[in-house]
Amino acid sequence: MPSRCEQPGLEEAAQSLAVAIDGPSASGKSTVAKALAQALGIPYCNSGLVYRAITWSLIDKGVPLDSQSAFKTAVRQMNLECRIEGNELRVRVDGREPGEEARSPAVNAAVSRVAACSWLRRRLLPIFRRLAEGGPIVMEGRDIGTAVFPNSRFKFYLDADPRVREQRRQKQGEADSIGERDWEDRSRAAAPLQRAPDAVLIDSTEMTVDEVVGRMLDELRKRGFPLPKDSSIR
Repeated sequence: MPSRCEQPGLEEAAQSLAVAIDGPSASGKSTVAKALAQALGIPYCNSGLVYRAITWSLIDKGVPLDSQSAFKTAVRQMNLECRIEGNELRVRVDGREPGEEARSPAVNAAVSRVAACSWLRRRLLPIFRRLAEGGPIVMEGRDIGTAVFPNSRFKFYLDADPRVREQRRQKQGEADSIGERDWEDRSRAAAPLQRAPDAVLIDSTEMTVDEVVGRMLDELRKRGFPLPKDSSIR
């Protein structure tokens, strides 16, 4: 039985108030998306957390990632829960949350390979779209505007100078190479990282978080997004 988002007409309706934020690693997506969602008073969803939780579970179970059959069997057997709690996405696999382990070196080294699986991305698509059925959300990732919510009118592509992104990554305690991560994200066959034609490009290299959020709020207003009546939103 198809999910509600897979039924005719409802999929487009669920996308109508989804704010999609894409961009490469360390471009500031997570920080900005959280701040924007807070300003709007709506849920924030990090799609990457789902891929990280799945990767964490596969590693924890000792599943060989180079074995397609073992990979698919393990994913099919997972009890994957993705739900909005307290205006934020919570992900549990078999009743457990990965916590800080979602950003462990082992997960960092393998998550791009897991996320590149076209079979898995197709399997997660209706799950991501269902999150928008309850109302407006801000979702960030690498294919949100191009694959998850292509019909949304509220799309942004956040980028920054590679040297600045490398510095940000190091401050986060991540050791993987920005160049390698960018290549993996942009060259994968399934939903590669790219800017949607109608997405607003924002270079955050010399901008503060507040400045980026302010620019997004201005664009959302221009595009007809229902901003809350709050004096803190200009």
